[in-house]
Amino acid sequence: MKKMAFVFLDDFIHSSKQILPFLPRYFDYSKWQVCVLKNWDSVCMMTAPDVIVNFRDAQFNWRQETDNFYESDISCQIAQFVLREGCGYVAVHAGTSMIPRDHPLRTQVLKGSAVSYKGNLMENLLADKGLPGASPFNAFADVTFVPEGEHPILEGISEFTVRDEQYRVELENGSDAAVLGRLVSDAAGSSIGAWASESGKGRAAGIALGHLSGSREHVMEQRLIANAIRWAGRAEP
Repeated sequence: MKKMAFVFLDDFIHSSKQILPFLPRYFDYSKWQVCVLKNWDSVCMMTAPDVIVNFRDAQFNWRQETDNFYESDISCQIAQFVLREGCGYVAVHAGTSMIPRDHPLRTQVLKGSAVSYKGNLMENLLADKGLPGASPFNAFADVTFVPEGEHPILEGISEFTVRDEQYRVELENGSDAAVLGRLVSDAAGSSIGAWASESGKGRAAGIALGHLSGSREHVMEQRLIANAIRWAGRAEP
């Protein structure tokens, strides 16, 4: 029987057409049934899948008044899927950001989050040039992923460099999450690039990379995401 995956896609900055072409690189469709969801309310009508993969920003369009994922009961239900029913959860790039400090997806599931604010244009330009005072959040730069330690998610992963948006990730105080690798750039220094956690009955992983198409096209980044999905969803290699 195939494993079941829910995949959250589509927001103003990260459209589905940017990510859909890469799903076959993340999932072996002979082993996975993949349900792509653009509206998270659909989850309330379904039982817990083996894994949920979130590529989405908290809102459909943060420039307009739209529902925020983390203000919905659905997001708390997903946390319970992980903690009580053993569902896996993988957050990629935008899926790691804008998580409120008291939300269970941050405090109990991922046990960390990208810093929750949007840099303005000037901050982006300063960060991209590596100037003092620049925010490492929203810094577009040549970023190198440097693996750390040993973990199933790191199988076959070696150091690689992509052009991408570097997030600053903060783990919760006292978190037992394992740091899997760091992002290093001249523009923003060093930050956590990937991490993983045993969360209640489930497993969770965060991957900070994944904004630009050139980044998503790199085989190492594809493998990193695919490995995280397999590990969190307890799937065979």
